[in-house]
Amino acid sequence: MVLSSHRPAATLMDEPTLSENARKVLEARYLKKNEQGDCVEGPGALFQRVAAAIAAVEPQYGGSEAEQSLWTQRFYSLMVSGAFMPNSPTLMNAGREMGMLSACFVLPVRDSISGIFDSIKHTALIQKAGGGTGFAFDELRPTGDFIRSSGGTTSGPITFWRAFSEATNAIQQGAFRRGANMGMMYVHHPDILKFLHAKQDLSQFTNYNISVKITDQWMKEFLADADSPHFVRNPRNGRVSVIPRDVDIWKYDVRTLIDVDCCERIDEAAPERYFTSPRQISPLPEALRGRVIAKRDIWEFIIRNAWQTGEPGVVFIDRINETNPTPHIGRMEATNPCGEQPLLPYEACNLGSVNLGLFVTDACTPDARVDWDRLREAVHWSTRFLDNVIDANEYPLEEIDRICKANRKIGLGIMGFADALYKLGVPYNSDEGVAWGEKFMKFVNDEAHNYSEHLARTRGCFPNWKGSHWQTLHNRLMRNACTTTVAPTGTISIIANCSGGIEPMFSLAFIRNVLRGQKQGERPLVESNDTFVQVARARGFYSEALMERIAREGTVAHIDEVPEDIQRVFVCAHDIAPVWHMKMQAAFQRHCDSSISKTINFPHTASVEDVDTIYRLAFDMRCKGVTVYRDGCRAFQPMALKDEKPAAAAAPSAASVAASPAARVAEAPVVASASPATFAAPAVARPAARGAEAPPQTVAPATLAGIAPAVAVAVPSVPSVPSGAAVPSLQPRDLPEIVSGLRIRQLTPFGNMHVKITVDPRRETELEVFAQLGKGGDVATSDLEAICRMISLWLRAGGSLRHVIKQLEGIGSSLQIPTRAGRIMSLGDGLACALKKYTRAKERFGLRAMLLGDIDLGELYESSPAPHHRSDVGDRLAPSRPATDDGPRNGGPAAPRGGDPVISAPSVTISSATRTATASEVTLLSKRLNGGGSLAGSSESIRETVQRAANGTDVRNGALATATIEETVEFNALEARINAELDDLLVRGEISISAVETRESVRSESTEAADAGEDVGSGLLHVHDNAQFFKLHCPQCDSQLAMQEGCKKCLGCGWSAC
Repeated sequence: MVLSSHRPAATLMDEPTLSENARKVLEARYLKKNEQGDCVEGPGALFQRVAAAIAAVEPQYGGSEAEQSLWTQRFYSLMVSGAFMPNSPTLMNAGREMGMLSACFVLPVRDSISGIFDSIKHTALIQKAGGGTGFAFDELRPTGDFIRSSGGTTSGPITFWRAFSEATNAIQQGAFRRGANMGMMYVHHPDILKFLHAKQDLSQFTNYNISVKITDQWMKEFLADADSPHFVRNPRNGRVSVIPRDVDIWKYDVRTLIDVDCCERIDEAAPERYFTSPRQISPLPEALRGRVIAKRDIWEFIIRNAWQTGEPGVVFIDRINETNPTPHIGRMEATNPCGEQPLLPYEACNLGSVNLGLFVTDACTPDARVDWDRLREAVHWSTRFLDNVIDANEYPLEEIDRICKANRKIGLGIMGFADALYKLGVPYNSDEGVAWGEKFMKFVNDEAHNYSEHLARTRGCFPNWKGSHWQTLHNRLMRNACTTTVAPTGTISIIANCSGGIEPMFSLAFIRNVLRGQKQGERPLVESNDTFVQVARARGFYSEALMERIAREGTVAHIDEVPEDIQRVFVCAHDIAPVWHMKMQAAFQRHCDSSISKTINFPHTASVEDVDTIYRLAFDMRCKGVTVYRDGCRAFQPMALKDEKPAAAAAPSAASVAASPAARVAEAPVVASASPATFAAPAVARPAARGAEAPPQTVAPATLAGIAPAVAVAVPSVPSVPSGAAVPSLQPRDLPEIVSGLRIRQLTPFGNMHVKITVDPRRETELEVFAQLGKGGDVATSDLEAICRMISLWLRAGGSLRHVIKQLEGIGSSLQIPTRAGRIMSLGDGLACALKKYTRAKERFGLRAMLLGDIDLGELYESSPAPHHRSDVGDRLAPSRPATDDGPRNGGPAAPRGGDPVISAPSVTISSATRTATASEVTLLSKRLNGGGSLAGSSESIRETVQRAANGTDVRNGALATATIEETVEFNALEARINAELDDLLVRGEISISAVETRESVRSESTEAADAGEDVGSGLLHVHDNAQFFKLHCPQCDSQLAMQEGCKKCLGCGWSAC
């Protein structure tokens, strides 16, 4: 049999012809190895092993020895030719001791300790064999809810989710890969705010993709009235509540919520209590209107977080259950890690993909066409292969074995779609391209059903056929409850030497980093598209220089030597507007039993509104889910352009239930990060990272509504250097005598390290790094000083702290020490860890808030990883307050008493001798200057200076500067002029008001404290718990207020506000 015009059928004696990259991937992940890690089988032996193991099922259904041999030959031919490839666990484990062949699993998470930890154990068994797992955390009762057995309260779903994540971290999947997971939660679960923010710290839950399950009812109510209240339902008892607008995301629990009775009641024992969004039947009480979270707020949380990090995805769960083929068996509540395979609890699915590109004949000519007969045969053989896998599989649990054989779901998908379009001469971003996508998927779906019906007539229907949609709606015999799924095909498309899934090519020449951390990944995999190379040679415009340029830029759209018709057809991810991705996903979804793994790629310049448009479009086009990936929002990506550096996250799913890339966890998104500017040809890049001196120039912007083939790309302005001209050199900038700064404490193998970072608050850039060791000895201390001097020189010359961290982290030594954040392997590694703490805090809170002491840096180190509640959206959710010239800024508390200014946490001093004046003391001084008491020599300038100090305003000329975490505010000029009145105000000599310390005094004082063995930073992490810096006044009785756990509490009358 000839599967394509390019590859004849292979025999079992033939050694496969594979690309170099395919061989590297097989050696790294799939081939058998001995104890020394050496491969003991070749690619041909692997395919023979797999083919024989799957064909061994034939005798179970009456097949003769000759028929078994025939199917062994056919299965081998499918794989060796690259026409079909099964999922990774089948390639890894078929014919071996492990024997677990499925890729996708969904496990239930029941609302009990035994149920939760049973699922964790089952997860370990599955992931040990290379499977991925999906979970719905909806049944778990919310944080703070009652536990009848103990009389206590629960810690909530996020805490248990963390236990699942840590279990995955501890499991190494053989020699292949670490486990991947999907976590899901209904939009109406009481802990939804915690869930939405859990992955905004990208160091948390790194082995999870997350998606929010949105019901059609919720979505329709949101579209009709976005400002309608968002109701949540307790899954334990069905009770409906609303969430106060001023809630602290990481501190609220079920007792914080406000119960309401304006929604339809559901019986406490009814299963609908957790999967049905509350339906409002009467108006919300007047007292609550405008004071609770609205649907608009939830939607904006989702959209903004997805824009920042690619998480969460959105799943339209009702549409998944509309097409659930066995509703009489149960509801689908979760998917596999990449989102394309919804499954019932304990259900598994084995996947495989046919390579469409191999079935195009007369490629890249006017006579190009699809060989539908050969494609039909390949689909039939592949369907039989996947059905056999169900019987050859050794499932890790009896429950999984039982339901998999009762429903017999398989997931046949496609890969090489972009290759097929190239060969047919059709642009991906065109109506013709979308039509071809729908035509291909309909053909594969129909033929898979036809062959499954044939198997049902010869082998029998799946046991749960009676009562299924195949009986009640279609009255059609069927061997498999589901037959088609479009998976991302990460490494199997490398083996087949084709484009992945239904995605466009990342670039016609690029670098893959999928084997990072393995011997075969010491050097990245370099790939180029064979079809483009053949066309370029035939048309006479091929050159090595051209391929080098494509590898840098990722597109041929702006290369003059490439003919216009070639530019139009050979489009890549950088050239396609997001709306075309969405149209393509919808076209494939219309003819797919399960779902689609599809990334909606955005350029780095995309706005939050662009993401909002695509998420709404996914609902309108009846997709089952959607997730986006904005270029550069993740630090590491598995595909990159040449000389490309990982982009820093733009802020702290490339998949969905119907649209998830393999890559939010398993195979990361297919988008490049910014290339560094060189004096060679300019590389296509995204906007400069935060802190860059100037943004790159934007060219050819594309709008979501448009259908232009090019998306917005940013090209750095690279000045040409005339021949013989002097190349400009970097020079460090001079710094003023007084600068602001912050301090970080970090444990190292040499004891505590105290790191100080001086900053420019206006530019939000770092200027210098100083570090001292308490007990390092002269050698370590001098080494550290040398490192810091070089870092400071780099920063003063305009360099980025990100590059410093990249160079220092991971440096090893003979002295190492375990810490909460991981093992610190050297002095340099410890310094990198400290600098990363700072960058995480800066990303989350903003430099200004850190310098002003407006935030609790302790939250950065709490177990809950989400951002501080003072985010852009969080500020908007807080009750509105009138802004005044004298009032606080950035959403701070309004003045509790008429006209008196209030300072919130003015500073924390590192000096062991003095501390900073508190808010009430500065306020009292201000009142006396305005007539509340006499003051010798009180001039207008003094009054203005102190009034500005009370307002937290920066005062120049040595008077007063805004306090920072590391600085004490020194009043050198004021101390000489205020005399006796000031002495009386300074709490009988116990404090001093100081101006910003010079860098020299900061350095000397902290060094003395460190040498004396003092912890110069004690108390800085939880300043909100230290009431001495928050002497505010009660609006009821005028007594002193204390700050406790984020709440203001009166020590007199008991008034409080949180």
